[in-house]
Amino acid sequence: MFDKNIWATWWNKLQQDAADCLQEQIFNLATLIGVVMIYVKLFKPQYYEAVASFANGYLLVAKSAKWFNGINMTQEKLELKIKAIRRIERTREWVLSSFMNFVRYFFLVAYKKKYKINFHHLIIAEAMDRVFKGECKRLIINVTPRAGKSELLSIMSICYGFALNPQSKFLELSASDDLILRNSRFIRMIMLSKEYTELFPESTLLTGGGAISHWFTTNGGECKFSSTGSQVMGFGAGLTDKNGFNGMLVIDDPIKATEINSAPYVNKANENSEYAATTRVETDDVPIVLIMQRLSKHDPS
Repeated sequence: MFDKNIWATWWNKLQQDAADCLQEQIFNLATLIGVVMIYVKLFKPQYYEAVASFANGYLLVAKSAKWFNGINMTQEKLELKIKAIRRIERTREWVLSSFMNFVRYFFLVAYKKKYKINFHHLIIAEAMDRVFKGECKRLIINVTPRAGKSELLSIMSICYGFALNPQSKFLELSASDDLILRNSRFIRMIMLSKEYTELFPESTLLTGGGAISHWFTTNGGECKFSSTGSQVMGFGAGLTDKNGFNGMLVIDDPIKATEINSAPYVNKANENSEYAATTRVETDDVPIVLIMQRLSKHDPS
């Protein structure tokens, strides 16, 4: 199915190109007619032959005028454009059909190698599908170190969330500043990739929009990263007036393993996690995901 959001994005780009052409006193009519022909081919195929005949005749006359600087779009080029649009739509549909499909596709994009799936990855991905569908509001994942939990839950899940809703608001907390800044860089790398922007043009990152620890999308989405011990002022995950998935609070390793034997430290980490869970989401429907290795029966899990 042709996605109206992608069409709207392309149409806005076409209008900007037209404005640039007029500013430079270049009237590229072929571009406009070519896009109209694509639209008719997809949505009104019964009128395509008539429109194509009119367009070709009009272009033939226009090409002889000195003010026209366009290139006629041939039938072959038009068919190639339509095939490219449909390929993008099919890929987008497959990638969004499940969280694991998204991970497999963009892991290959980011790291240039296939994602090696273990049984626990499938369990986590299925749990996250329930989160994105609104069936699970509170999720705790306890996995040993080096099991890929941050890759799935702190990086890919946010990229997937913005693909579902570009206006989403995410808050990610961790005891390690290095970890959350690394996660932010990898999220941005994926969302700035050619493949991501091609499939989800409505989720484009705002250029120059904030620091590595707090950035925005062009559609009003936000993602903020902070340590569990710091105060997050004036920001909450999710939206207050939206249905469906609109953001998430992610808590990734809220306690350092080296400090687990310190009772004051553990108590403080538990207080910080509980405080974040109760005050850093806009509504109770906004999902909270806690990811960590299980260290003791007194840890935040």
